[in-house]
Order: sequence, then structure tokens, then C-alpha cells
Amino acid sequence: MKVLSHRGIKAAAKNFLTHPTFIGILLTFMLSFTGLFKPTFLEFLDYKAFDALSAPGSDADISSVPVIIDIDENSLKLHGQWPWPRYKMAILLNRLHAMGVRAVGIDIMFPEKDRNVIDHSSDDIPEDLKADIGIANIRESAGYSDRLFAEAVSRSSAALGFQFQFESSPEDTACVLHPVAVNLMQRGGGEQLHGGLIEAAGVVCNLPDLTRAAHFAGFFNVSPDSDGILRSVPLLMKYKGEFYPSLALAVLMKAFNTNKLLLQHDSSGDSLHLGNRNIPLASGGRMWVNFRGRGKAFSYISAADILSGKISSDAITDKIVFLGTSAAGLKEFRSTPTDPIYPGVEVHATVVDNFLRSDFLVRPFYASGFEVLLALITGMAFTVIFSRSSALLTLLSVCGGAIGLWTLSVLAIKTASVLLSPVLPILVLLTNFSSLSLLKFWREERKTKQRTRELALAQEAIIESMASLTETRDPETGGHIKRTQNYVRLLARTLKRS
Repeated sequence: MKVLSHRGIKAAAKNFLTHPTFIGILLTFMLSFTGLFKPTFLEFLDYKAFDALSAPGSDADISSVPVIIDIDENSLKLHGQWPWPRYKMAILLNRLHAMGVRAVGIDIMFPEKDRNVIDHSSDDIPEDLKADIGIANIRESAGYSDRLFAEAVSRSSAALGFQFQFESSPEDTACVLHPVAVNLMQRGGGEQLHGGLIEAAGVVCNLPDLTRAAHFAGFFNVSPDSDGILRSVPLLMKYKGEFYPSLALAVLMKAFNTNKLLLQHDSSGDSLHLGNRNIPLASGGRMWVNFRGRGKAFSYISAADILSGKISSDAITDKIVFLGTSAAGLKEFRSTPTDPIYPGVEVHATVVDNFLRSDFLVRPFYASGFEVLLALITGMAFTVIFSRSSALLTLLSVCGGAIGLWTLSVLAIKTASVLLSPVLPILVLLTNFSSLSLLKFWREERKTKQRTRELALAQEAIIESMASLTETRDPETGGHIKRTQNYVRLLARTLKRS
């Protein structure tokens, strides 16, 4: 049995620890498991991959049901500065109700009483307002505006909006809210979903009489991801132990005439059931928004055209509409994957459109684990290929692997609307390729230097041997010359064969 010396064991250990196969396996495990902790740089790259994967095509089909009623520059020019008197908002809601809209989401808050004093000499209060509402002497007090507006909200299919707060603030005891009934269904183990919902600390709400008249209300709150881009929105939040819907969800509940929701948690993930439709949820009760493109992707109708009667009822009959504003200084923008200045009111419309078309984006709970597993498989496979293949085949395997991983993510979103990030597997692939290539170059460089040193030592030994041959003389026979000749001939033949 051959026994290795201490020096031999040390050399073997060093050779093993610097071998490409060992380094490749080590890098694969180290990089793959970073996917479980989602460092900032990896999360940022994942978001950018999701943006590219979910980008709508130029021929993206858009539902015609969500319509935006826009208080635009022309509306302000014709009907006065903002805020409008509440009676004018009442007229607008009455017109929409008469035109047969299915539901109205009002993306405007009314937390204070109307302070617009009605000018007795004004001619912009139509006689049909008094006839419709049945209130005489409307010019006596501006306080009637709030009452008119509340009655119009009650008569119409409108849902108001409010804003949750997440910092401690003085409690508004007069605030009126409409919590929704949520049935909880738990299948299998794990933490219940409602325990992970966002919980608010305070609220800014509308006038109590308006909220009572509306019957439905939802929060405006949305929050972007860590890179400032809005990709998902919460559909449910908790406040003082009660559940509250977003404005988009409240409008859908109004449109489908239901005040009940089913919140389900099982092995396939979390979901919210409204009617016969199922909305997949991410953590915190959030829904990934499948944006349709840049802003102005939905039908816009000027509020001035509604008030003037220029729009036919057929344009919005049985439609879900959102009332918002795009006037300068009043409009709200969000940064989304498809547009850095996306109108805020269209975020609500897009959620409704996703629901009506049932084309939700899904980020399953197992997605991160699957990406880690895929990264492990990719890294191990490449390590084997690298250790057994030529440089050209290794390069082709890297290119082919990266393209294949991206194609897999594209197929996942196109066929099942599932968001899978190829970033981690591709990162493992490229890191292994670059690191192992450098390692291989370093090892070959060491071997070259070692061979050069051995060759130099051999040359010195040959020269010394030849010198000693010539110095060992045979003065009687001259045989030392013959010995030198034979040695040089033998050395030349050996060098020729090698």
C-alpha cells in the first residue's frame, strides 16, 4: 500500500479545493440559497425581469367596460374652478345614473363640508336639478349642496373612496366606514391569510352623511415596490379588526350587488372569491396588476360632455366607470412598469379590467423555492459540462442555457400567467462560467510555470552532465570523446521522440 507523505496529502488537498468541479458546486450552493433571502440587488433584478416578461404587446386587447369620467381642463373651463360645488357633483352623478351605468367609483375624497357659497344670481343651477331632487329654494344655503350630493350618491350606484393611515393619529370618532363580511376558509396547515393582511392605524374618511348614503366605500391606498414602481395593489386591509376593500374591489362588489367575500388559504396559495370568480393573492392580500400599456389605455369621457348631454347613453350603459380628474395640478400619477407617469385612476380601472377578463398575474408561494431548485440544477449541470467539454462547447452551453431559462419564464407567463424569474438561475450560470474560466486559466498558468521550471532544471542538469563527461578524460585511449559522442546522440534521439 502506498502511503502519502504529509507534503503529498497537503498537495492533494490543495488540488481538490481548487478543482473546478468543487468550486462550481460550492458557488452553485452559495448563490442559489441567496434566493431564499432575496438581497436587494436580486430583488431589483427580479422586478425588472417581471416588468419585461409582463410587458403587453402592441396588439394588447383591452376591455371596454371600465370607462374614465374625466374632470379635465375643458370641464373646469366650462363649469368653474375646482373644487366644484357639491350640487354640481350631484348633477353629474344623476346624469350617470340616468344613463344606466353599472357602478361608479369616485376617485375623489369629500372629507369636509361644502364651502362654496351659491351665488343667488348664478344661472348655472338648472331648473331640472330642483325638479329631480325635489328641493325648492335651493339658493337659500350652500349647505343644501352636501344634502343634494348625498341624495345623488344614495340614488346612484356610487362607491366612495377613503384613505387609510399607518402612523398614529388622533382618532376621528365621527368617521363612518363600511366593513365587508369576509368568510375565511383554511385548508391545510400554515398561517391564516388574514393574519398577514396590512393593518391600518388610522383613516381619513368622507363626510358621515355621504358615507352612509353610499353603502359601499373602498380605500385608495397603493404602495410601490422598493424600486418605486407600482406592480401590485392591496385588495383588502384590516382596521380595528374589520375588513375593508380597495376602491376597485368596492366598485366590483357594487356592480355585482354583493357585500360578501370568501378569503381562502390552502396548499395552492391564497385567493379571494367574489361571485364565481377567483382572484389570486400575493402576500399581504395584494394582487399583481396586469397593466395594459401606457396611460390613457381606457376610454376617457369629459365630465363636461356628460353635463352638457353630448354623450349618448349607449356609450356608458351597463359600464363600470371611475370619476377622476386629469386637470393640471389635480391629477395623480403613479410609476408603473408600462409608464412612469401612469394616471392613478387607471390603476383602479386596470384592477377591474383584470377581474372582468380573469387574466390575473400570479406569483405562487412556491415560486422562490422553484427558482432556487432551478438554479441548483443549472449550476450543477454546467459544472459537469465545464469539466468534461471544450471551451467552444462550454460557451455554447452557457448561451443555450440562458436562452432556455428565459424561454421557460416566457412560457410560464404566456400559458399560465405565472411570474417566474430566470434571474437567479442565469446569475448562477454566468457566475460559474466566469469564475470557473478564471480558475481554469489560473490552474493552466500554474502548470505552465511548473513545466518551465522543470525544463530549466533539466537543461542545467544536462549541461552539468556534459561538462562532467568532458572533464573525465582518458589520456591513453581518448575514449572520453567517444562516450560524449554517444551520450549526445542518445540525448538527441530522446528529445526527438518527445
